[in-house]
Amino acid sequence: MQIYFLRLLFIATLCASSIISYGQATATSQALKQIPEPLFIINSVIIANGRIATIDPKDYKDLVIYREQTAPDLLKNLAAGIIAITYDGQIESKSFAEIGRQHGVRGPLSVVLNGRKLSAEQVATLRIAPEAIGQVQVTRASNDSSETIVAIQLTVLKSNSKKHPAGTIMIR
Repeated sequence: MQIYFLRLLFIATLCASSIISYGQATATSQALKQIPEPLFIINSVIIANGRIATIDPKDYKDLVIYREQTAPDLLKNLAAGIIAITYDGQIESKSFAEIGRQHGVRGPLSVVLNGRKLSAEQVATLRIAPEAIGQVQVTRASNDSSETIVAIQLTVLKSNSKKHPAGTIMIR
């Protein structure tokens, strides 16, 4: 009788622990961590992730949101989401070759932007705002690789929490 009672108690404990651990799983928090930042493109050629917060939205002429595969050919495979903004003002930007030269790269280079390799056309055409650059890592050409790789991590867009603290409800 005691053996059956102990087995029953053991099975009940296993069921209860699996229910408790299942109930504590935070699937939504894990999913939120995996949501990638969109890529902000100004005037079709300037990557401006860090700069976008300083531009007044009233100055936008047009705003188009693309998913990865619906983007124009030049912008395809850059990010999961692309926000293309047409803007009247001037934005300081640099070519990828200029960024390479700043970091001592001479000759041909490949550019990796947030873990995605850019095509030669994208490297030649696109530019990047200095505020958009979070981190640059240069891997020099070696016996294994004939070209230098410039890996750029973009800055993460920061919200202005002082303007509207968390939990603020905006009513028109």
